[in-house]
Amino acid sequence: MEVQVKRTLVVPPPPTCETEEVPLTVFDLVAPTYHVTVLFAFSPPNPTTRALLDALSAMLPHFPLLTARLERRGARRRPFFVTGRGGAGALVVEAEAR
Repeated sequence: MEVQVKRTLVVPPPPTCETEEVPLTVFDLVAPTYHVTVLFAFSPPNPTTRALLDALSAMLPHFPLLTARLERRGARRRPFFVTGRGGAGALVVEAEAR
């Protein structure tokens, strides 16, 4: 199976959400430090890419940590999440498998 990346984009954090610093919880501190990739595959009839992006944009205000970025200021300060307008956004990769 050949996978061809058509485009990559970042859905920005909702502009209506204020920037907020969210501390890590006990669960974040003991979790493994590896990235988990999520792949959603749709078989025909597919929703349009625009419909999927619109749905993602509508959902993001309800789950601000999905667009957060991890930051640390100073040598002794614990890392924290930055959400809202200060966040990083959600990475979307549009691909096609043949």
